[in-house]
Amino acid sequence: MVLTRTLRVLPGSIRDELLFENVGSGMLAFDFAIQIGSDLARMDSVKTGRTTSNIEPIWEKVTDGASLLWADSAVEVRATVPSIPCAPRRINIGPGEKLLLPVNVEITELRKPLFSAPSIATDYLPELQLSVNDRALHRVVTRSLDDLRSLLLIDGEATDDAFLAAGAPWYFTLFGRDSLWAAQFLLPTGTDLAMGTLRTLARRQATAYDANSQAEPGKILHEMRAESADLGNGVTLPPIYYGSIDATPLWISLLHAAWKYGAPEHEVSALLPNMQSALDWLAGATGEDGFLRYIDSSGSGLANQGWKDSADGIRHRDGSLSQPPIALCEVQGYAYAAAREAAELQRHFGLGDPDRWEEWAAELSERFRRRFWVDSPLGAHPAVALDRQMTPVSSLTSNIGHLLGTGICSPLEAAQIAKLLIHPELNSGYGLRTMAASTGGYNPLGYHTGSVWSHDTMIAARGLAAEGFRAEAIELAKGVLDASVEFAGRLPELYGGYPASDGPPTAYAASCRPQAWAAAATIEALRIFVGLKPDVPHQLIAIAETAPDVALGLHLNGLRMGHKPVSLRVTDTKRIELEVDGLRITQAKVVGAANPASYLSGG
Repeated sequence: MVLTRTLRVLPGSIRDELLFENVGSGMLAFDFAIQIGSDLARMDSVKTGRTTSNIEPIWEKVTDGASLLWADSAVEVRATVPSIPCAPRRINIGPGEKLLLPVNVEITELRKPLFSAPSIATDYLPELQLSVNDRALHRVVTRSLDDLRSLLLIDGEATDDAFLAAGAPWYFTLFGRDSLWAAQFLLPTGTDLAMGTLRTLARRQATAYDANSQAEPGKILHEMRAESADLGNGVTLPPIYYGSIDATPLWISLLHAAWKYGAPEHEVSALLPNMQSALDWLAGATGEDGFLRYIDSSGSGLANQGWKDSADGIRHRDGSLSQPPIALCEVQGYAYAAAREAAELQRHFGLGDPDRWEEWAAELSERFRRRFWVDSPLGAHPAVALDRQMTPVSSLTSNIGHLLGTGICSPLEAAQIAKLLIHPELNSGYGLRTMAASTGGYNPLGYHTGSVWSHDTMIAARGLAAEGFRAEAIELAKGVLDASVEFAGRLPELYGGYPASDGPPTAYAASCRPQAWAAAATIEALRIFVGLKPDVPHQLIAIAETAPDVALGLHLNGLRMGHKPVSLRVTDTKRIELEVDGLRITQAKVVGAANPASYLSGG
């Protein structure tokens, strides 16, 4: 006998089919039973492992089977189970015969959903026509785009605006930081998703103070759910929660980047009042020391409010935990970039005080240089943070990679950071460890204390490329692509930080797969390989002169700049060719140190 099980999951329904086939010459007879139940457990209960009990269903007989209903105030789950053809639990199948037993489950939300799936996902994330010699690269890009379309959601308040849910299954909702970074990575595919993400978050931009949700006027949210989320260990987040120190400057940066990629100027202009509110928040959120800091003022929120938001994610070199209020290094870089980018938008659209924000950024850069840099056995580097006592939190972490490309570091400082990013202490070969292997508390399977995150590595690669360290950027990006082979082309949220020399990457058991910013990182890798940098308002697109070996044979159609179609090709000689109507194309010269041995040993 051959048994084939096919599981189909669609919006609001599940179909589980069991197909029995007798491929022998005699009669098959066996007992069989279908067991089905539901506890209607909330996602936060599942994630934290809280025990729940099955609910007794309402049962009724229907044609050829039975219907079972589980319900509470939020949802109804109805399953239709087929009858066993013969006596109870008895199946008889003759030679060459087949028997199909389908179980259908329908899920109905009893309240209006905050967000819903788009009817046509390609309206927001178009199909790309891709061919490339490297099979692993083709596989990961193709799989990532499919996964990203499955994560698309539509704003219930404006059904033309889409964004990416952070990940499945744990974070299938709007997240500020995650949705912004994913949209940033995907800008080469068009600006519609980025603008939809910006508008969805702008509608929920805080306008008043609230200690429980940590809302402050001008602040962009961290996450939004239909109900509060009990994450365990005393952490309970309200339905809309603003405990994110970085979502607000990242929102400004995405608005600027979307404008550079050719978003319609009237759409960008419509969001400038929200940008001004975000700038006002930036100015007000800096403490007496002039740095952006966070602290959980609610007593039940997230202890850490950067992207490494686990309670043990920010450590000193000896492994001890930092004490709030905490000023993260990368957040100062985000704020510096956001201020300068906002100034450019203000100047272009003729509003605000751009000189003020350029001066604000310059002062922040000088403060950062004086307070954050620390010495270490590997050389000087920015501390991951400053703690309550203004003491540098001295561990070497992947956070420093986020500083590159923001402009907050001098060329010499950027060179030192580049040196450290490719050092084996941070670079596992499959991407960057979140924390250097020599740091106290290092754990290659720790959530933020030694594991590798695809998006984190690609942000660092993006910064390396922006600073002129192209070879190092490609090295990091290729490490992530090498890891994707073990995961069948679907990059997970995170995986183990063991050295690549030890063997294939180690899966992290509770990782989201798919995860939006991990999947979107593959498009960022393509952009890095070809050096793509558009400036549509000034009718320019820059590309590198040549591509790395991994991009040989690349033919890519379906990109968009300023709503104009773009095609890209890498020839057999590694030369990059780009075609787009109405825009000049410049071949970028790669600058910066070409050999790690030429880097400074100190900052």
